[in-house]
Amino acid sequence: MSEYIKNITMKNSIAVFAAFLLLFLIVVVVDASYWSAFRELNMTAILISLVFASVIQNISGIMYYYTRKQYGVSLRLTDIFLFPSVMGLWNLILPIHGSLIFSTIFFKIKYKMNVSQSLSINVYLYMLTIAFTGLVGLMLSISHHYLCSWLGIISLLLLCNPLLLPVVDKIFKYNTVVHNGLLFKTQQFVSSIFINTKSMWSNPVFVLKMTFLKTVHLLLSIIWFYYIAAILEFDLSFLEVALISLVASATLIIKITPGNLGTTQLLTGAFMGVVGYSPEQAIMITLFASATVFILNLTVGLYGNYHYFRTFSLLGLKDDFYTQ
Repeated sequence: MSEYIKNITMKNSIAVFAAFLLLFLIVVVVDASYWSAFRELNMTAILISLVFASVIQNISGIMYYYTRKQYGVSLRLTDIFLFPSVMGLWNLILPIHGSLIFSTIFFKIKYKMNVSQSLSINVYLYMLTIAFTGLVGLMLSISHHYLCSWLGIISLLLLCNPLLLPVVDKIFKYNTVVHNGLLFKTQQFVSSIFINTKSMWSNPVFVLKMTFLKTVHLLLSIIWFYYIAAILEFDLSFLEVALISLVASATLIIKITPGNLGTTQLLTGAFMGVVGYSPEQAIMITLFASATVFILNLTVGLYGNYHYFRTFSLLGLKDDFYTQ
């Protein structure tokens, strides 16, 4: 166990170093004129941004409520409000896999939910976010007559990402390892995740609920990013801001730096640059949003972490997770 903790510490030290390196790169890349907008922000703008971030995270909690309910797990009201922020806090503490470890352990210990079910929910939510990113990108490419451009092609591929599930399922079925070794168990475990994810996509009532919640989540996120663009005095259309918002959400899948700080900014900026928009404006908007979420996770997240862990130790949870 001490060796495992040592490896975790080393990996996350590298992640923190990478975040500082990426932030330094952002400072070098972004023109100095953009930073002046940050100095002119007042406390009211920050508080309004915090309200937006809090409401959006609560909607994420409601989405977790309905996804867990698919497996007979009913979250409490406190979980809906606290869980997203605590996951965000863990992604700051353990950038590489902190939020995933927390969510898996949390539902395994508190609600007796197996690991493959928890992971399949994360896969489903990631795929839903990517599909919505593709949808908005496709709308933007059509409205600007860019359907045959990089924006149109990438957006179409992102929108169709759920179609990968049947393909992956068939690959696992036709390439099953016959012996009962570690490879066989790993293959069975991964296969169960894809089967669970596929079953969620196959439930029309559930998909309708999640699409509605994701649409509300999306609209509030776009309005929030549009507000940030306005206070930073950027002249962007609603669809352009929508694409920035969704690409930023999609980059959270990677999780290689604390709170994805630096990673989200550079990837979103690079994507917007590739499809013909201002990378600097995308970087500044997502940087302000990341700072807001950082404040929220350090306040609500710390309270939630105490709420959940005051009755048992973190190491005890981790031992229990790996021995079951």
